[in-house]
Formats: sequence, structure tokens, C-alpha cells
Amino acid sequence: MKTSSMLLAAGLASLLSAGFVNAETKAEAPQGSPRAMMMKANFPFEEIDTDKNGTLSAAEIAAFQKSHFDEADLNKDGSIDAAEFKAMHEKRRAQREEAMFKRMDSNGDGKLSAEEISKARHMRLENCDKDKNGAITKEELENCRPMKHDRKGNHHHH
Repeated sequence: MKTSSMLLAAGLASLLSAGFVNAETKAEAPQGSPRAMMMKANFPFEEIDTDKNGTLSAAEIAAFQKSHFDEADLNKDGSIDAAEFKAMHEKRRAQREEAMFKRMDSNGDGKLSAEEISKARHMRLENCDKDKNGAITKEELENCRPMKHDRKGNHHHH
């Protein structure tokens, strides 16, 4: 039991240190719970929870980690060198940028108009205005977090 708890803790720590795309989820988790921490950190909980029982086992976390490791180990030598590490992060950055562009391109024409950019900025500012008074204080701006999006581009304020 102690070993599986340690594996689960190590797996969660490993997951929390990486940046994965958020899975679609509307479920709320109790604040401070491992699920809430993972949702806040943008983890695909439902993708990792392969048996769909609402919990992550050490085996599910290990399988998820292995699949991401294997994806990053381009030369399949059992380790990730600096070039593979850089390639993995560049791929994820490119995926995030592509997803952001698609969310902003509301008419789907493959171009961003001034109106679409303005709309995206307005939504970002609305997210920062925590007291919803129509103005943003320095404190609100400093504490503003980006909006989270599910894979369909729906906005979720966290």
C-alpha cells in the first residue's frame, strides 16, 4: 500500500510539473483535492481515468506517463535527450498556439480580423475583472489567470 501511495504521489507530482492540454470536463472537484489540482493545472483527467471510475490509480498514471514518454523519445533509445525534450515542448507550444488561433478565429476563415482580436482581448479582460465592476485594478491584473478552454474552445474561468 505504501509503495502504491508513493507511486501515486510521484505520478501526480510528475503530472503537475508538465503542461498537458485540458480535457473536456464540466465536473467540479472539491477545492484542494488531487482532481481539483489536476483540473487547475490543465490535465486531461478523463483521458487518464481509463476505467472511468472517477479516480486515478497508480497504474493509470503510469500508463499515461509512459505514453507521453514514448511519444517524446523520438529515437526510441529509452531516454529523452535535450533535442527530444526541446522538440516535445515546441510541439506542445505549437498545439497551444494553433488551438488559440482557432478559438479566436470565430468565423473560421483562417484569418484574424481586428474585431476577432478585440473580442478575444475583451474576453480576457472580463476574466480579470473579478469583482465584475467593469474596471480592472492593478491587483486584479496581477492575479489574473488565463481562461481555460476545453478541446472544443469553450471558455472556462478558473
